[in-house]
Amino acid sequence: MSMDGKMNFDGAVRLEGPVQIQMSGPSITYSGTYVSEQLFDYIKIGVTRDDWILAVLGEPDARSTLSDGNELWRWKYQPVSQQGPILTMWQTGGKDEPNVKQSITIIEFHNGMVAAKWRD
Repeated sequence: MSMDGKMNFDGAVRLEGPVQIQMSGPSITYSGTYVSEQLFDYIKIGVTRDDWILAVLGEPDARSTLSDGNELWRWKYQPVSQQGPILTMWQTGGKDEPNVKQSITIIEFHNGMVAAKWRD
């Protein structure tokens, strides 16, 4: 076996007994509420009510009342674990590696109606 950036096997390889090989790509486990771009666009300022948001997105991770009486609701979607391929030490990175992202969606309400919305 030679190593020149890739694994090359020269000659025969003999394996005895039951052999189980499991291959999987990189993966990321997330926690929280994911708000898709399509769903975020569906939320309309001055039209969508807080009860609809609560029914669709669920309870926010945090609520704050501002001095003007408006409310801010926040939902987080964040990675909690990441698993890469077993041969990561020989890889230099690339398109197959997971893209770890965190997303925060914030909606401001005025009298129960969406007044503003944004994401990070």
